[in-house]
Amino acid sequence: MIPGGMFPGRAIIVKGMVMAGGAKRFQINLCCGLLVEGDHTDNKALHFNPRFEIPAWYVSGDTDIVLNSSINNSWGEEERCNNVLTPGQPFQLRILALTDCFKIAVNGKHLCDYNHRLPLHTVRIIYINGGVQVDLIEYQGEMEAQNIPPQATAPPSEDAVSTGVIRRPPIPFDLPVTGGFTNGRQLILTGTPRMNAETFCINFCSAHETFFHFNVRFAASSEKKNVIVRNSTKNGKWLTEERQASTFPFITGGTFDITIEADADFFKVSVNGAHLMIFNYRDDPKLIDRISIDGDLTLQQAQLI
Repeated sequence: MIPGGMFPGRAIIVKGMVMAGGAKRFQINLCCGLLVEGDHTDNKALHFNPRFEIPAWYVSGDTDIVLNSSINNSWGEEERCNNVLTPGQPFQLRILALTDCFKIAVNGKHLCDYNHRLPLHTVRIIYINGGVQVDLIEYQGEMEAQNIPPQATAPPSEDAVSTGVIRRPPIPFDLPVTGGFTNGRQLILTGTPRMNAETFCINFCSAHETFFHFNVRFAASSEKKNVIVRNSTKNGKWLTEERQASTFPFITGGTFDITIEADADFFKVSVNGAHLMIFNYRDDPKLIDRISIDGDLTLQQAQLI
């Protein structure tokens, strides 16, 4: 059973490895009931079927990823995309449920969208079989609670931060930084903007200054368009904003991975495995002692390395 069911903003993470040595295919199915095999099965909202059938003189072969749905024991029209998986190699698959489609990514890179053919809320089961080793299945995102006051949660200690991943931290969230945010350090976050999100921000700070203000603003905000604002302060006053970006990779209700890395001369930002932008240092990053995250999102995990 999928705990809590499926809803917009829910993501399923599958980590595993395609079996080496002749694996022909495997499948991941999001099913609407417990009858998953046989002549009479419950509906399948998503059938994700990577194939590794190499062409030979007597067979045509099939090396695509096939997507489909089964409704009332009948398969619909297939959709296909390039197979980016390799036998013997590990992978991470993310299936993100949105209002109108499943958004599928492999190893942090977008693969394809699959429009819903069945109501999302009817999905109850994930069923995996075939030539694959599954190491982990993780569920991210929560249905937004209404009128529930936030619970006070103590900030993580520096010892807790140093041990690795912090799961489900509260918002707003402060992450202590020891020794500055210097060359080679990384902040890695997995988060989900709320369905009605207007803005969220990530700030690299000291007691009196903000060294990097990364502010995502959605079209529902006062901006009336999607924009990522970057800035910093000097003597407590905001300096010149930067707004230009090649893309806007965030969507309301859509889970994302973001990595902010300290380079020699700038902060380097990547989202979902793709480079997004840099922000040149305007002050010494060795003075950073805190990272603050706030706004209209939930965090699944945070890691400072």
